[in-house]
Amino acid sequence: MAYNKPSFDATKVSLDPAIVSIGATGATPTTDLGAVESAGFELISEVEDVFLGAPQVLVAVLPSREEATMNWTLMEWEIQNFARAIGAGVTTDTSYRFGAGDVAKQQFSTLFQHRVQGSGDTFEVRVWKAIPAGNLPVTLDSSQTLFEMTFRAINTAGANWRAETVDEYLEIVQIVAP
Repeated sequence: MAYNKPSFDATKVSLDPAIVSIGATGATPTTDLGAVESAGFELISEVEDVFLGAPQVLVAVLPSREEATMNWTLMEWEIQNFARAIGAGVTTDTSYRFGAGDVAKQQFSTLFQHRVQGSGDTFEVRVWKAIPAGNLPVTLDSSQTLFEMTFRAINTAGANWRAETVDEYLEIVQIVAP
């Protein structure tokens, strides 16, 4: 008999990464970035404690910073992804030129889709406007070449690429469950 075994639903357990798509800000992301070795996202909410009285006691916890970061590791050589990861530079079908001191980073919309094997449900992480973190570590080793990309969600005002109104003070990322 197993001890300390929690109840769980095996149809909600999933093992594979995701399909990652990218596109122009304001448009539904339709460019599939290819084979994904790993993918993930991080939501950060930093808070400030408010203490009042004598002796001071905690009376409130207020959010001071909210951030969403998406990262994925790609497995395919795709020259366009170099510029996407950096948010700058010039690409052709066969080359990428970088180092001109581009001040304005290119912005994108991103869509992260993960299908759960057991249930077939698809979860989505939608970012209406994202900016590349500005680095592109490339790992060359004996197994495979890997390309790491990180994007940070930035404030969106107006409508998203799904034609829904977005309150600029409420949403930088939307996670949709079936």
